[in-house]
Amino acid sequence: MLNKRNAFTLYELIIAIALLAVVAGVVLSFVSFLGDYTSRNEVMVEQNNQTLALRREVDKWFSYFDTADTEFPLGGTDVVATATYQGIDYNIRMSEVDGNLKVQFSYPEGTVDVTATLLDSIVVATYGTTVPNPMGDSVRFVINCKVSGNQFVCQLVFK
Repeated sequence: MLNKRNAFTLYELIIAIALLAVVAGVVLSFVSFLGDYTSRNEVMVEQNNQTLALRREVDKWFSYFDTADTEFPLGGTDVVATATYQGIDYNIRMSEVDGNLKVQFSYPEGTVDVTATLLDSIVVATYGTTVPNPMGDSVRFVINCKVSGNQFVCQLVFK
């Protein structure tokens, strides 16, 4: 006589449920990891975009005033750098607007504003000067003035 089985045994059912729980746990942890990775990646992309925008504008500002008779006095709390060009001061100025840092670059034709939501501060110093790094999350780059022969270090410190 043939012995027909139409159902699972209790042991088979327990093993199937345990395997299903392990697979579900692995899938949920992977989905959680992807969510964290995506949010970190979005912040890094935004930080990179803001760095490039500020780098482009800082380089443009210094090259605009790069003449032999231009002086670059540095420092101050809200004024990052000043170019004294033909007797007039043009500044890189930073201010806080709605919790975000706004960096304003003044030119003879007008001003250019760059808003950086992730930026904490911007510091420009003469090359070789140690710029304090309170946050640890910063980008440093060197600015070369072709005509006047000066070098400056710009440091962007992020939140």
